[in-house]
Amino acid sequence: DEDGSLGKEPGKGRVVKCIDTDGDGKADKFITFAKMEHPRGLFFDTSTDTLYVLHPPFITAFHDKDGDGVADSSEIIATGIVNERAQKERGADHTTNGFRVGIDGWMYIAQGDFGSIKATGKDGTEMVRHGGGVTRIRLDGSGLEMYSTGERNICDVAVDPLLNVF
Repeated sequence: DEDGSLGKEPGKGRVVKCIDTDGDGKADKFITFAKMEHPRGLFFDTSTDTLYVLHPPFITAFHDKDGDGVADSSEIIATGIVNERAQKERGADHTTNGFRVGIDGWMYIAQGDFGSIKATGKDGTEMVRHGGGVTRIRLDGSGLEMYSTGERNICDVAVDPLLNVF
């Protein structure tokens, strides 16, 4: 977004598809794929043409069913994935800021030390996090759970091919 995802003002977030139509290595066509508040993490699944976006307090799956580069539908796979009061007061500082998808199909989410009051997966699983750490959830919105605890202001997660999480 225009604030680099650090702001807290509404109406500035979107994901833009950049296309090089003439093959010169520079994008010359820009399409707004989807709009949302303050995107902080993205993963595009080419097998389903689905873009997963972390935009606290939500994680949303945006689907491009007709392949035109614009999301046709969306579904929220998690809510409350941030301490919403702290986010409103401070923006992205010490909140939920990034994720990676492992080869096991789980999304590993970096949560800063403000934690989350009540995160809920699409399947109804709930989680409360006091302090920072890594949370994980399946791409279908099931199985929301704490993966690690004790981190402070974790900004992102690295997952290697052997599922070592850093």
